[in-house]
Parts: sequence; C-alpha cells; structure tokens
Amino acid sequence: MLAQVQQDGASIVVGPLLKNNVEALMKSNTPLNVLALNQPETVRSFPNICYFALSPEDEARDAAHHIYDQGKQSPLLLIPRSALGDRVANAFTQEWQKLGGGIVLQQKFGSVAELKMA
Repeated sequence: MLAQVQQDGASIVVGPLLKNNVEALMKSNTPLNVLALNQPETVRSFPNICYFALSPEDEARDAAHHIYDQGKQSPLLLIPRSALGDRVANAFTQEWQKLGGGIVLQQKFGSVAELKMA
C-alpha cells in the first residue's frame, strides 16, 4: 500500500492506527513522512515517522517522566471516579515508581461540581 501511496504522489501518510501495522510500517523503511496514530511496544526513532499515541495510559506514563525529570517529588493526581481514571492513575503510578519516585497521591472526583467543593 505504501508503494501505491508514494506512486500516487503523496508525501505524507496519516496512519496506521493498529499497533501491528505501525510495527510493519517501521520495518518497511518508507521514505514517506508518517504520522502514525499509535506507537509500537518499542519505539525507535526515525526522522520521517512521528508517533501520536491515543492511549491515556501512554499519556500518563509520559506525564510521569516529564514530572520526574523536573525534579518533582510528590505528585497529586486529580482523576475522575471511573474505570478510565483508575487506568490512568495505575499507569502513572507504576511508571513513577519504576523511575524511583515515591508515593503518588490521588483525589478522585465524580463531577465538576464535586471537584469545586473539595
């Protein structure tokens, strides 16, 4: 498909979405500029490929790295009281502790009004 896209004159590709297709794309050595809508398990740097992770867990892990790299020591997570909030908090906490950080405080909320009252 990449050969056809290039033959049609495209210089940039947005996609793929599925991780296994992103991994196949990395192995293809395409000269096209790519904005992949996911990232593989092991991210390798290519000058023409950018990864745009759609996973909230990936964003939480990136946030943990960013905050840790700034020398912060006591993060407080404000998260929705939901399965998604739990997933994000777990991903952040695991990454934070893997980096050598300590306790991660959490404050859950159910609505904006509840958050304002806290």
